[in-house]
Amino acid sequence: GTHAVGVVWLWRRRAAAGCDVPATLLLCALFMHLQLYPRADFMHLIDAIPLTAVFTAYLLQRVMEWWRAGLAAAGADGFARAVVPVTVAVLFACMAVRVSPSLAALWAPQFRLPFAVAPVGVEREHASTLEHLGAAAAHLATLVPEGGSSLAFPAADIVLFLSGTRNPTPYAYFFPGRPDHRDEAEIVDALVAAPPLALVSLNRAFTFFDAAPPYYFLLRRFARARYGLAERHGRFDVLALGGEARSPAAAPDHEDGDAVAALRGHPLHETASALLRLATDDDLAVRLNALAAIGDALEAEPSRGLETYVAAAGLDRAREVLLLRTIRDARDARTASYLFAAAARSDARIASEALGAMYVTRAELIARRSLWAGSDAPAVWPGRSELASAVRAILADATAPPRATAFAADLAGALGQHETVPALRARLSADAATAASAADALATLAPGGLACELTRMLERSDLDIVALVPTTLLRLGEQGEPMRREVGACLDDALARPGPGREAAIWIAAALADPRHAVTLRAALAAVEPGVRAAAAWALGELPPEVATTQALRAASESDPDADVRRLAARAVVKQDGRSPRAGTPAPALGNVT
Repeated sequence: GTHAVGVVWLWRRRAAAGCDVPATLLLCALFMHLQLYPRADFMHLIDAIPLTAVFTAYLLQRVMEWWRAGLAAAGADGFARAVVPVTVAVLFACMAVRVSPSLAALWAPQFRLPFAVAPVGVEREHASTLEHLGAAAAHLATLVPEGGSSLAFPAADIVLFLSGTRNPTPYAYFFPGRPDHRDEAEIVDALVAAPPLALVSLNRAFTFFDAAPPYYFLLRRFARARYGLAERHGRFDVLALGGEARSPAAAPDHEDGDAVAALRGHPLHETASALLRLATDDDLAVRLNALAAIGDALEAEPSRGLETYVAAAGLDRAREVLLLRTIRDARDARTASYLFAAAARSDARIASEALGAMYVTRAELIARRSLWAGSDAPAVWPGRSELASAVRAILADATAPPRATAFAADLAGALGQHETVPALRARLSADAATAASAADALATLAPGGLACELTRMLERSDLDIVALVPTTLLRLGEQGEPMRREVGACLDDALARPGPGREAAIWIAAALADPRHAVTLRAALAAVEPGVRAAAAWALGELPPEVATTQALRAASESDPDADVRRLAARAVVKQDGRSPRAGTPAPALGNVT
């Protein structure tokens, strides 16, 4: 609103004198806002607010001057004298309406973080995430002494701040490509040299960082090889050095309010209408709690999907949109059969909301298979028969929306639908999300002959491909012989072939640490691209010691024109000499987390 008023003011005053400063403020505020578009969320708008606030103050000053001039001109006019108190009263009434809910919350039961550095709190009914954060930080503090090092992945440094630990790396969050794999390798080197006593990672609700768990496979392998889950507090996992890998007990993200708690434990056909009403409540916490209760009830009676109960409840359009947005926020895969049913509706708004929920639910499913604490996959798929039929139909439909095909491809692997293999192979050249999920599903359903197709996909730069395909190739390479030989041969071909996929192939080879790649990796030390040479230097350091490898690395450390390559090659020589530990320890196989 301020920007719109400002533009009108600027047009009217464009030729007036003395407007240079406010006009400059307005233009800077406008462009500060526009450069964030379309990411106009609260954390980015904070950066844009100061300039707008200053210009708003200028406009308010102008309005006050107009009022002052008008009142002065009116003199003793009774109406004019009444304007001021009436206006003030209206303003105070508006402020009271806006502020009263916040004031009322001050007297409501509250939870406060038990840390002197951040004594913040929130109403008890909305405090579950804050409580889990506090519990995770408190447990981390028992494992790592104050001032000791730890790492919070992918974006949870608040846990380190609360616990008094410190991040030994320059990176406070991990978004695929920032840091990239070269930075990731150096982070791993630092962690291997001085392993923290405990780490923290998110296990769900990744928001903007869904792609981080599959993308950062070097960090994941390091964490899985050396750490075990100590405790899970909601979405926060605390992992202890040398701990045994184990499956944690289920830890809900939210605590039920009284209304939801009263409906838990009853058959869904008795409570569905009431729970769906709560799942479309005005309060987001109530909606999420109700949806979690619905999911648990569906899991207990999985023969029917959520679509059955939604149809019986007769939700109006507005409430169904809100339900779909709640599913989008919760990313609960147990609603998958309903999402496909809603996406097939003729109502464009309902279908669009369902596709949006599919998009983020798929992203979280992928992320939770790559957790540092082990793979976390749904144990039950409600409405499985209808869901499987929908997956087959979508994959066979050449006109299906990409978000639906990507979700269907991912679920085909999760459901073990071997009959979808031909359709999945046909989707390997589709949009990036569908192709990546099809590749991942095929690695489960029909891995034979897949590796070379996946190495060719490494030439694509789409985020979905970059994040998921390398992890899928690693999974293939860890399946033992003969699959390891097949992956090795395909990687060797990619390592020797100049092109955009070569560097990614080297990082995958580095994670596998297979000595059969030594010859092609040494050849990559002479590549034109510095990124390829840097990746090859680090990868060679992860291989078992060999005279030819040490000689090639020593030569690169002395004569490579790129300083980063020289540094990585020198560090790799130290690894080859046995003076520094290697990171490439095979990760233990972990079962599903439930």
